[in-house]
Amino acid sequence: MKAKYILLLIVIFAFANNLYSQCGNSTNISAASLPITNQSLSCTSTALPGDLHSGNVTSTCSESDYMGGQEALYTFTPNATADYQIDYSGQTWSGIFVHSTTCPGSGGTCVDASTTSGSTNTLTVSLTSGTLYYIWFDTWPSPDSPCPGTFSLTKLCTAPTVSITQTCSADCSTYDLEIDVTNLGSALSVDVTDGTTTYESGVGTGTYTISDISSAATIYVEDAADGTCEYSEAFSLCSTCPAPTANITKTCSEDFSTFDLSVEVTSLGSAASVNITDGTTDYKTSV
Repeated sequence: MKAKYILLLIVIFAFANNLYSQCGNSTNISAASLPITNQSLSCTSTALPGDLHSGNVTSTCSESDYMGGQEALYTFTPNATADYQIDYSGQTWSGIFVHSTTCPGSGGTCVDASTTSGSTNTLTVSLTSGTLYYIWFDTWPSPDSPCPGTFSLTKLCTAPTVSITQTCSADCSTYDLEIDVTNLGSALSVDVTDGTTTYESGVGTGTYTISDISSAATIYVEDAADGTCEYSEAFSLCSTCPAPTANITKTCSEDFSTFDLSVEVTSLGSAASVNITDGTTDYKTSV
């Protein structure tokens, strides 16, 4: 009986050691470190066909021939659901593979892949926040390895969905903006800014108001982590305001040397009050 337990432990250890050797040397990519640009690959020293290959990876999205080299393996857990672009440059006959949840050699599911005979390769893939992914670069030997080579990982931009309503003051000297953010796009949070002043920082969906703007302005609702991923809209001062309306009656003197004017103001338009003037003399003010 003791010999059976020892044999079982040996089998378990060998199995666990095999799993570790397949994915235990992977390099983790922090979501906070994105974007990654032209980072040098780190490849396994395990002899061909490497740690991951068609003999132990059962879930494939592309030609298994491209799983024959000494691969470079990374893990990545995104903090936002979005499309991500993976770029590789270096060796010919390269493959980019993305598997989810577990090590590709122990049942991980292939999400997407891209293979090419050229020396550059690009894969755009939709990834879900909080899910563990294995990203690996491999070759169809020869060359025996994707190293030396570089890779980039970028979260692609989906701009926030925004509607902005402008409300002018009575005299058209200022205006208010009501900013309704209905979808964050690929952002976790957004900033509301005019490029100089930040009115809201790191906020989510909702309605935000900027009051008493007295000049032309462009409003940006941008990814708080990526200012290039944005919604923008330009506004100017209101140029047309409802004018007051009035009825003016002219009454001449008997000798026609003078006349009187009766001014009946029937509507103030957008004004709170009006002046009655001939351009030189103010006959009535703030009426």
